[in-house]
Amino acid sequence: MRFKGIESDCQNEAENGPKEGEFTFEVSQAGDTLSATWIDGGTTNIFTGKVRGTIVKATVYGLYLENCRVITEIAAEVVGSSELVGTYSGQELNCETCTWKGELTVTIQAAPGTPK
Repeated sequence: MRFKGIESDCQNEAENGPKEGEFTFEVSQAGDTLSATWIDGGTTNIFTGKVRGTIVKATVYGLYLENCRVITEIAAEVVGSSELVGTYSGQELNCETCTWKGELTVTIQAAPGTPK
C-alpha cells in the first residue's frame, strides 16, 4: 500500500506536513471480510475491512510502543484486476492531537503458491 497525504494539528509541530510512504502486508479474506496484522517500526497495526462489489472499506488500528493508539479509515475501489485506489483519514486517539488524510494505492498480489 502506497500513501501520500498530509498530517496536521499535531502538538509537536515538527510532525505537521506532507507524508508519504509504503506498507507491505498480507491480507486474509473470508467471504467479504478482510483482515491483516503487521508490525512497522514498532507499531502494531490491525486491519479489518469489508468488500462490497468493487468497494473496500477498512479500519486500521495502530498501537505504538508508548501505548499510543491511532485509527485510520480507508475507502477504496478496485481498479482493473490488481489494484485498489482510494482515500484515507485518521487521528491519534490518546497521546497526541495529530490528524491525517490523503490518497492511497494498493497493489494486490496473490500469495506465493496461490492458484491464479
